[in-house]
Amino acid sequence: LQFVKRALEELKPPPDQQDQQDQKDEQDQQDQQDQQDQQDQQEQQDQQDQQDRQDQQDQQDQQDQQEQQEQQEQQEQKQIPTSSETNPKEGEQPSAPLTAQMTPEQAMQLLESQKDEARPLIFRPAKPPTSSVFKDW
Repeated sequence: LQFVKRALEELKPPPDQQDQQDQKDEQDQQDQQDQQDQQDQQEQQDQQDQQDRQDQQDQQDQQDQQEQQEQQEQQEQKQIPTSSETNPKEGEQPSAPLTAQMTPEQAMQLLESQKDEARPLIFRPAKPPTSSVFKDW
């Protein structure tokens, strides 16, 4: 019996060693937690940086689109002929036929007049086949 007690006491670490082991375990857990926190912070920073780059890219794209629209508008304004170009001088033939524009009142009158002429289309199904053999599969 005494032999067993001695063996157990030898297997049990002394209280100081147990405390040291507990402190080491706590320190390891704390280190792991710190590493995890650092990784989380790094991931958040990376995500924020990526979001910032995306926002900058979007702003640049918007500015590019606005510049393109402005350039298009300027080109269109250049293409609009002046009054001297639209009214040819006497003896000259116009280079292109002029298009007439309708006023809103004229457009309404045209639609009203066409409304009276509108008729519904009546759908008549085609005659069924006259042959006696009809397979539907």
